[in-house]
Amino acid sequence: MRLIARLVAWLSRYLRRIGVCGNAGVIVGLLAGGAIALLDLLKHPLVLSNPEAVRTWVILALLGWLVLIVVFVGFVRWSLASVVVPTLVNAVLVSGITLYLSRALGLFPWAWLLGLVVGMVLGLLLCRLYRYSVKGGAR
Repeated sequence: MRLIARLVAWLSRYLRRIGVCGNAGVIVGLLAGGAIALLDLLKHPLVLSNPEAVRTWVILALLGWLVLIVVFVGFVRWSLASVVVPTLVNAVLVSGITLYLSRALGLFPWAWLLGLVVGMVLGLLLCRLYRYSVKGGAR
């Protein structure tokens, strides 16, 4: 029990440090990667044709986008207009790259971990690009 409490405390501190963008990516990455890993568990080995992969990507992106909308509008109380486009971009990129990498590398059982890493890295990168564009680029 003590180990779980330490893990939750560490995770809480770490998630606070990566900020909103990183957390949004982690949410979508875990959701997409978890769904892929679950599909692999149910249909082992998971084999997706190209049309099935595109269909799966669209479904995962829409699901991730809707979850982010609920989190940011419903819980955080941000306006819908302020989060629609950034969360859509995040969901499309994170779910697509997670699916692509897990399919290309054959890491379907580990897709949840891959999604977590991809989501965090892409979330942080997207935040940095946004800040860079808002400040007008390098001067």
